[in-house]
Amino acid sequence: APFATGRDGKSLLVVADLIREGRGCLATNLGTFQYFIVYALVVTWLKTWANLRGAFCFPEFMWMIVDVGVGMVMVWTMTQSKAHDILADYRPTATLLGPRTIFAILYPTVSALVCARICFVFLWNRDWYTLVRPLDMGLDPHNWLLRGDGQEPALFTSVMVMTLVTTAYVNTYGGDF
Repeated sequence: APFATGRDGKSLLVVADLIREGRGCLATNLGTFQYFIVYALVVTWLKTWANLRGAFCFPEFMWMIVDVGVGMVMVWTMTQSKAHDILADYRPTATLLGPRTIFAILYPTVSALVCARICFVFLWNRDWYTLVRPLDMGLDPHNWLLRGDGQEPALFTSVMVMTLVTTAYVNTYGGDF
């Protein structure tokens, strides 16, 4: 197809365009893969932490922001990136379990957990803070979403949104492929 529909007709010069577009496609696919793996790890760790800390759940607005605002809009912008006019000196990794991919997944995940821990240490050391566990309040099962009210779920939401937006941005605009 690239030889039949090339810009200069049927020319071997189109091969460079094909390689350039292929590299851009590979970088975009790996960027979106890394985003969704970071999303899965951060959500899992933060939800586990919230449940162990006080049986909190994430508020509804967090799911709307993270799934619609970040998950759809940011990933859509990731797929709108175009290939560079000149090939980079190095090529994007093509392995899902290579060191660059693993590091690109672990760094934002660990950073999010460290950031959440720092935020919570600051919160817990405030004079006005009192831990209110939803289970201690005697909430009925049909009031499950009231467990998302409070300072902890808001901090979880802030950390998650900032991590996911940063991960999507870095994976979109971080390469010269």
